Amino acid sequence: MAPSKPAWTDANGRVFSSDYEIGPDGRMRPRIPPDGEWSVHCPDGTSHHVGDDGFAPDGRHHDPHDVDADSSRHRGENDDDVDWRDRPGPDGRTPRQNLDDPEYVKKHYYLRTNADGSQELRIRHTAVDPQNPPHPVDLVDGKPVFKHDRPAAESLGFDESRSGSHPPQRGHEGAPEHDAGTGQHHDDHGTGEHGTGDPQHVSGPHSDTSNWRDKDYDAIDDKIADREAKKAELANTPADSDDWTAAHNAKNDASEVLGEETSGHAVRDRLHRDFSDAYPDEHFDVREHPDAPEGSHRYQIVDADGNVRADITPRHPVDGAKPGPGNFDHIWEVDYRNGGEPHYIVHEAKGPGGKPSERYLPEVARTYKQGHPAYFDDIVKKMARTDPELADALERAKLDKRLDYVEVRSLVDESVTPHQNLGYDYKPYNGYDYQSPLRPASGEE
Repeated sequence: MAPSKPAWTDANGRVFSSDYEIGPDGRMRPRIPPDGEWSVHCPDGTSHHVGDDGFAPDGRHHDPHDVDADSSRHRGENDDDVDWRDRPGPDGRTPRQNLDDPEYVKKHYYLRTNADGSQELRIRHTAVDPQNPPHPVDLVDGKPVFKHDRPAAESLGFDESRSGSHPPQRGHEGAPEHDAGTGQHHDDHGTGEHGTGDPQHVSGPHSDTSNWRDKDYDAIDDKIADREAKKAELANTPADSDDWTAAHNAKNDASEVLGEETSGHAVRDRLHRDFSDAYPDEHFDVREHPDAPEGSHRYQIVDADGNVRADITPRHPVDGAKPGPGNFDHIWEVDYRNGGEPHYIVHEAKGPGGKPSERYLPEVARTYKQGHPAYFDDIVKKMARTDPELADALERAKLDKRLDYVEVRSLVDESVTPHQNLGYDYKPYNGYDYQSPLRPASGEE
């Protein structure tokens, strides 16, 4: 029995045949759903297909969509007797021998110079033999090195003392009564000392009282419904259909949009919570900035007297375009109106199943997971070519401990119909020692 395309084993031990593609980490991984077949070859020269959906026959049915490409390994990689680098291929040579041959490298790869002046070797796909494809490589000290040999991604983890899950709070109590005729709030709480400089007073109906959260939840619910519909559409699209790829991408896009909507809510929710915790005798609201155009995603934190206590300004695109690889998802600039420099809250927005990305730095031959300070620095270094002012601001904020880098993950209950919003996980990354400008509650130091 032999596969028509490379053979793989997933984390559940299932064997399948599928062509390969290059993943976002630069490594070879199988195409999902599997697009290969298995055949039994008889002594008389005949052959016939066996198995279903690219899986080797084992008497069980397997869902071709329920395969994790990232955890799957080429069958040759897990052979304990012979390292895959030293196993001869169809050309009679091992991958290691091929990579040591300058003529092979010249034929199968080309040298590319990036915008930052760094160089890399890319596979020359016009020279690829599907039965014996060249392995993705890095260029380290001028020599090709298998990307498979990259070191494991380094991570400092999350600041668990500041991490938490935040369920929805529809109909949140504690908002002061708002008199539409006078534009004044009536509140039983004292206002206390602001401790944030000389805040700006806003006359008239200055905030949207307590329903800003409900507006956020309505928008999130719309994104959850769209994601649920896209998941159903994908489930009803045959794997061999011309429409499957588009349906799969639409589902992934819907998950990303949900993550970004949740991230926008999370920064407002976090700042409202921060002010409420720091000044428990005061009431705060979140409102859209009155001078900003619609859709600007600019907000303000205001107190019960109409004083603006903080301005929230996005420093990322707000036109709905994807940030793309090598960029932060959301960058929020927060002016606490205390006479000091602004703080920055950087979010990596994740849908329910979103995975953290990694960055390989060839100059040090090390790999860093999203959230690591070296990962952050590399993104800022790239940003300096397109937005040097923002890159400088982020770099200085990091040094001054005015920068908080956070993973925000949307939580959804998919066991019910329709799917329900469970809130979000808010997990600041370690390595930044963020210092809030808000004084502790009850005068604690």
